[in-house]
Amino acid sequence: MSQIQLANARLVAEEFIDRIKDVCVRAEIAGSIRRGKPNVKDIEVVATPIINKVMEKTAFGFEVESGKEINLLDERIKSLAARGFIEFDRKSKNQNKVPSGPRYYRISYHYQARGETYPVDLFVVLPDAQDWGVIFTIRTGSAEFSHQLATLALSKGMKLMGGRLWKKPLPEAEADHLKPLWFHVRCDTEQQFSDALGINYIEPKDRQPTFCKFTRKSGEVTWKCEKLVALTPVSEQFCDQHKVPMAVSVGASFTWACACGSEFTNSKDAIIHRKDCIEYKEAHRDT
Repeated sequence: MSQIQLANARLVAEEFIDRIKDVCVRAEIAGSIRRGKPNVKDIEVVATPIINKVMEKTAFGFEVESGKEINLLDERIKSLAARGFIEFDRKSKNQNKVPSGPRYYRISYHYQARGETYPVDLFVVLPDAQDWGVIFTIRTGSAEFSHQLATLALSKGMKLMGGRLWKKPLPEAEADHLKPLWFHVRCDTEQQFSDALGINYIEPKDRQPTFCKFTRKSGEVTWKCEKLVALTPVSEQFCDQHKVPMAVSVGASFTWACACGSEFTNSKDAIIHRKDCIEYKEAHRDT
């Protein structure tokens, strides 16, 4: 399907949420719709399911927990599929299979008001296993913004894994074999996730990646670093590959440092390298 206008996409998302909200603790619109993009490709929803304990009767007639659980959202999705409201016919981008839960559903939703089918990605925050603040932020995007958050976490001795943020203990704690290798940093809200990463909360409409503002000039040649840098509200930001550039007058000695770390004093060689580097980055952007 071609791109969907924002207003229409929001109506479809709201109708879909209406069909699942009674079996969810929380269900919210995410992705491009939440960021307010005029046109969106996929409708993205994040939800936390209600999980019920399965009871069973003992030989004496008492009811006790069996140790089994029922994911009511998963049951509802299966019911909607059986009734023809959704189809599991959208294969994942990187694998030859259709994601059908319990953490992720990639479905086609039949929007009753228009009699049309729309792509919906449903991301599930499992209680006691994942954190809403982490998944809601990452699934709101943009993709480059989310990737930047993951990179920022790594630079601060943390990592995103399994829908949670983890922090490596101090070196002295690592020596104690009783200490866990990584500590879970709980992020029930997006604000808590931002605080843990040491950045200000950023409104969804403003969630775009921030690039280094390094610029060096030599004659008519201008180089601009395209390396992502930490998300902080400052006017000038520089990545760790560069020193703050000094003013370079025309005719001064030429030096250019690529974001990958390569340095050049010959502008012709730099132009060739920059072209190859950008092409490589584009080819491997989603890998």
